Amino acid sequence: MVQHLGRVQTQYWDSHYFWSLLEICHCGILPSVMTPDSETPVFLDHLAMRGAGSIHPLGRLGTEILVHACRFERGEEVLELGCGTGETLVRIAGEGIVRLSGLDVSSAMVDCARRRCAFCGVRDRVEIRHVPMGKEWPFLDGCLDVVFAESVIAILDSGTRRHVLSEIIRVLRPGGRFLFSDSIWKPGTSQDTIRRVNESCGEIFGLPQATEDWVGPESCEKELQDAGLEGVSTGLMQDLPTGTGVLREAMAKALRGSRRYTLRMRIQAMMSPGFLVREFRFFGAAFRRREVGHLIEARLFAARHRA
Repeated sequence: MVQHLGRVQTQYWDSHYFWSLLEICHCGILPSVMTPDSETPVFLDHLAMRGAGSIHPLGRLGTEILVHACRFERGEEVLELGCGTGETLVRIAGEGIVRLSGLDVSSAMVDCARRRCAFCGVRDRVEIRHVPMGKEWPFLDGCLDVVFAESVIAILDSGTRRHVLSEIIRVLRPGGRFLFSDSIWKPGTSQDTIRRVNESCGEIFGLPQATEDWVGPESCEKELQDAGLEGVSTGLMQDLPTGTGVLREAMAKALRGSRRYTLRMRIQAMMSPGFLVREFRFFGAAFRRREVGHLIEARLFAARHRA
């Protein structure tokens, strides 16, 4: 399902962790970990407030790699798991060949994604739903052709991951496809190092850098197979193709609208008290943790529901 067709000829941050924190620095994160009366970390709500759209391996380039690997066919039913602020939904909806849904545990993210889709003129092509962590998804059994995710699966704890994988298998049709991109620990990374990094990341952001269960791709592949998926394959994202690089006009128009929306949200957020203080504080945190990038690798995984 994932083919190595040549190295992407582009410059990107070697450290996904550093890159992600730099993006987060632009999102006005508050120092507390959890939002009052919310089950989601406070930084997710502030990412939504800022309209941040590319917090995943290789940013927008990573989205193009994932979308190319999905190989959507006209009329397919597609779900983005952890749709965030909706930038990837807008990119796919702009193409207009699939029936598209988005799902997220953060109500702030869902609100932002809906506003983004409306701003970009694709709201009628996307159904976006809020589902609390651990709840059954609002989809019938075997109703979807593709489920995909960006920077979601590898930050879940083992129990939540089991629930998510069981829901993916439930909603996929026989032969349906599941693809996701994530940063995982490189083979040989010690558990002591992983715990130290995850504890530090958790104290600041309320989330781990990556699950301690996946050290190298083999452990992830085995978990997917044990869950009931087949045809599991993986590749380093920088080695995977992005397609032709030519966007249809409708898709390009939607993406231009999405970037204008992100800019508008960022300008609004900069009006909030203390924003620049938080921005520089987290830029410093990103710089101090830049060495973590040498311990992780951005990968794309693909699998199928058993026919």
